[in-house]
Amino acid sequence: MRLKIVAAAVVLAIGAGIGLTVWMRNQTPVSAQEILREAVEAGRSTLGRSAEPLLEIFNQQATQGYYDDAMATARLWDADAPSRYGLAVDVVRVRAENGDVRGATAMAERFVAPRNAWAIEAIAAALAGRGDLRGALDTTALLGASGQTRGCPATARVGGIEVEHPLPEVVRAIEEFGAHQLGSGDLDGALNTAEQVRPCSTPGLLARIADAFFEQGKLPQARERASHIANRKVAAEFAAMLNQRERAARVSIVEPSPCDVARYDAQLGRFVEAYRAIEHTPCLVSDVAIKQYPSDPAGAEKALQGSSNRDDLARGMGGFARAAARKDDLAGALKFLLAAQVAGANDWPQTEVVRDVAWAWTIKEGPRSALRWARSRPTGSERASALLGVAQALAHPRPRPTP
Repeated sequence: MRLKIVAAAVVLAIGAGIGLTVWMRNQTPVSAQEILREAVEAGRSTLGRSAEPLLEIFNQQATQGYYDDAMATARLWDADAPSRYGLAVDVVRVRAENGDVRGATAMAERFVAPRNAWAIEAIAAALAGRGDLRGALDTTALLGASGQTRGCPATARVGGIEVEHPLPEVVRAIEEFGAHQLGSGDLDGALNTAEQVRPCSTPGLLARIADAFFEQGKLPQARERASHIANRKVAAEFAAMLNQRERAARVSIVEPSPCDVARYDAQLGRFVEAYRAIEHTPCLVSDVAIKQYPSDPAGAEKALQGSSNRDDLARGMGGFARAAARKDDLAGALKFLLAAQVAGANDWPQTEVVRDVAWAWTIKEGPRSALRWARSRPTGSERASALLGVAQALAHPRPRPTP
C-alpha cells in the first residue's frame, strides 16, 4: 500500500513538474532571438532536402542584429551555402548595412585569409551601396597589405574623389556606388561613374544603365548623353548597347499565350476576361483567383473551386491564406491553409503560408497562442517557418509580409 502511495506521489510530482514547465514557458516573456534559435532547431531536420528554411532564419537573425546566432546557423551548412563567399561574409555585410561598420570590421579582422579580404570587400560594397563612397574607399585601404601594389592603369574620378590605378576591390566598390546612383534614379550620375570605371571593370554596370534608359523610354536622351562621353571607346560601347536593346524590342514581339493574356487581364482587374481566356486550357485558375481575392474574395473562391487540378487548388488556397493574413483575417487565413493542405499533393506553398499566418496571428493576438500553434505544426520545415513568422512579427510588426 505504501509503495502504491509513493508511486502515485511520484507520478503526481512528475505531472506537476511538467505542468509547471509548460506554464512557465507560456508565462515567460519571449524574445525574437529565442524564437529564432528554436526555429533553427526545428529547421535542422530539413537540411538533407533543402536549406531554404534555415537560410530565411539565418537572414532574419543577421537582419535583426543577432550576429553570433547567425554565425552559428551559418556553420550548419556554410560549405554548401549559395553565397559566393560563404554565409559568414554575409553576416559581416548585413552588419555593415545595419550601420555597425566598426563591429563588422572587427568581425572581418577575425577571419583568416582569404575570407578576411572577402569580408572587407563586403563592408566596402555595403558602404558604397548606400552612397558612402569615401567610407568604402577607406575600408578597401585595409587590404593594402595584400601584396598587390598597382591596379588598373587608369584614373577614376567619381563623386569628387580621384583614384589612381584602382585595385580590383576599389573598382568593385565604385561599381556598387554606381549601382546606388542608378537605384536612386540618378541615371546621369551612374553613367558618369560607369564611364570613369569602365576601363577597369566589366560592362555590367554600363549594361544596367542602358537597360534603365530603355525601360524608361529615354533612348534619345541616352544617345545624346553618350555623345558627350569623353572616352570614345566607352561611348561606342554604350551606343551599341542601346542599339541592341532597340533591335531586340522590334524582333521579340510574339503572340501571347492564353495564360499570358489571363495574367495580364487579372493584373488590370479584368477578371471576367481573364477567366474567359483560360477556358478549356491547362492554364492555372489560381493565377487569376489570387489576384481577384483582395477585391472579391467570394468570387475568387468560387472560381478556384472550378479547377480540377489539385496542385492548382492548393496553390490558390495558399495564396488566399497569405492574402487573408495580410488583411488581418486570421480565421480566413487558417481556413485556407487547411484547405491548401487537404487539396495539395505537394507541400511547396505551405512553409510561406504558415510563416505569414503565424505573423498575422502574433500581430492580432500576441505571441503566446501563435507560438503554441507554431510548435504544433507537423513537420520541421513548417515549425521553422511558423516560428520565423512569430519572430518577424515581434521584431518588425510592419510592413506586412511580401506576397
